[in-house]
Amino acid sequence: MGHTLLNALSIDTSIGELPSLDSSIDVTTTGDSVSKIFQENPANPGVIILENNVIKGLISREVFFEKTGKRFGVEVFLGRPISTMLDQYSSKPLVLAEKVPVSQAIHEALKRDSRSIYDPIIVAKEDSSFRVLDILTVFLAENQILLTMHNQHVFTVSNGIHLTDEEAIRRFVKFTKITGLTNPAVLINRNSINCDCCGQRVDYTIADVVRSHPQLNRGVEITSKMGNKSYVLYVRHTCGKEIREIPVLYDHELQLRALRPSRVVENYV
Repeated sequence: MGHTLLNALSIDTSIGELPSLDSSIDVTTTGDSVSKIFQENPANPGVIILENNVIKGLISREVFFEKTGKRFGVEVFLGRPISTMLDQYSSKPLVLAEKVPVSQAIHEALKRDSRSIYDPIIVAKEDSSFRVLDILTVFLAENQILLTMHNQHVFTVSNGIHLTDEEAIRRFVKFTKITGLTNPAVLINRNSINCDCCGQRVDYTIADVVRSHPQLNRGVEITSKMGNKSYVLYVRHTCGKEIREIPVLYDHELQLRALRPSRVVENYV
């Protein structure tokens, strides 16, 4: 089974969407056969033990080899039905419906006692079948979901509201009351600057600046001197583990004139 996850996981991802394994056996299956199952697939985390399609228990890979590796373990367990080991060492397995979200599965798994906290989870499918899910896969999925949520937060901070370029430009023109540009194309041109902190090249448009500042007066400053307006646009970008703003000075024709030292907007880990 391994621990390769799906490319895109979200907070709504269920355990039924994670990689799992069809690893069910009958209660009469011998320990020898179970040993062979584990040897043939080193990624198999455990076997679900059924009796008339009803779950009797689960034997994890770890428990199986721990018990058969002890003195007389081979003699006691390998030639006998797996129910022998089940009766002595199995704890009540965690069985969850396939639609249970990953976060809820983590919560339920961590409520188990220390002896079984890392046991696989049994996923109950809607077609009445069962699959075994490695707890490490669930932990990795939760980690990926949290990372995705963090990145979405960073995107929101650095990119802000969703506007088309046309909508953003209209908002900019209305806010600045800019008129009579010799070259109106400057409103849509793509510009390039370099961050004074990391040296990274940052490409942006005026629309990007508008989108990244829901409160536009925090992203665009207007000054007037001797009848001529000038504008400072705060261009956001991810700089290492920071989000920084680079103040870019434009003249009344929206021609770039100077850069000012960047400033930190937010730190993140």
